Amino acid sequence: MVDSYTFRRQTMLRLIFAAVCFAFSLSALVAQDKSQDEQAFSEGRYRFRVAINGKPKSETKDVSYGTEANQVIKVTLRKWEPKDGGTYSLLTADYPEALEKADAKTIIDGVRDGLRGPTELGGTVDVDKPSTIGTKKLPGRELMVHAKKNWIHARVVYLPPRLIQVMVTGSETQVKHANAVRFLNSLGCEKLPDDGK
Repeated sequence: MVDSYTFRRQTMLRLIFAAVCFAFSLSALVAQDKSQDEQAFSEGRYRFRVAINGKPKSETKDVSYGTEANQVIKVTLRKWEPKDGGTYSLLTADYPEALEKADAKTIIDGVRDGLRGPTELGGTVDVDKPSTIGTKKLPGRELMVHAKKNWIHARVVYLPPRLIQVMVTGSETQVKHANAVRFLNSLGCEKLPDDGK
């Protein structure tokens, strides 16, 4: 049985993660490039890669999760916008020490709820299942949600204190397109030791 403190803490964490993901998922639309080249990125001790063409547009911001000035989560969103329109996206979020010890299930539940959006908008979770990420077979989740004609298909993994997420947004046909699935499946990531080796 979960005590009331633990329940309140898990609820708070889910709301925080939901708010972060919902804030960024609204700007993501699908792309349908038939040829995709692998791109690698480095951020501190983290390395990750996706298969997509073109140089991404990047945006980094601090998302507040409390009333104190230092209660923020650093979020970086990379977006690709090919000539035929739409966007694939790669999101990373660094959680502060006060939150990074939360379990992966609680964090990714928050991601799922954030992608689904407010219940009053009629969002539905269509897929929520375990998924291995990259050649290292990291434990992650595959998520697919929709509200009316808007669909989001995502892969998510948590390497404390960083959340790494790829997603495609568009119509049901677009998010299930072979190019979208190829992009989602291409996510690879690792966390290096403290010495960077």
